[in-house]
Amino acid sequence: GHNGEYKFSLGLNSTNPLSKIRRPIGIDCMPDDGRILVVDYEFKCVNVYEENGKFINRICQNKLLGPKGICINKSCENQIVIADSKSNAVCIFDSDGKFLNKFGNLGNKNENFAGPQYVSCNSNGDILV
Repeated sequence: GHNGEYKFSLGLNSTNPLSKIRRPIGIDCMPDDGRILVVDYEFKCVNVYEENGKFINRICQNKLLGPKGICINKSCENQIVIADSKSNAVCIFDSDGKFLNKFGNLGNKNENFAGPQYVSCNSNGDILV
């Protein structure tokens, strides 16, 4: 059952340098297979782990400059949506981590951002920043 017991730590004692986490700032889980996605601000990436904590891969693709918030857009094929505070944008990846799209830039108009921190998706698939 889920009684709040400690299971494991992510990115601490791994021999794989890619699995390390330096500055974790966001986390979410894939609804279909339980993969754990951890945003690392300092490494500018998202580390992906199996439900049991085993490292799978890292999502970067030189698209993220300062990732912060993350959510899974369950209404849009489990797309991975990331608020990137340094690029003043939101980046969208498919459920396997392939880059799909990016929107936003610095400014003070409705479509602009100034260091977005968090992102969420509603049941219609709308992205809220």
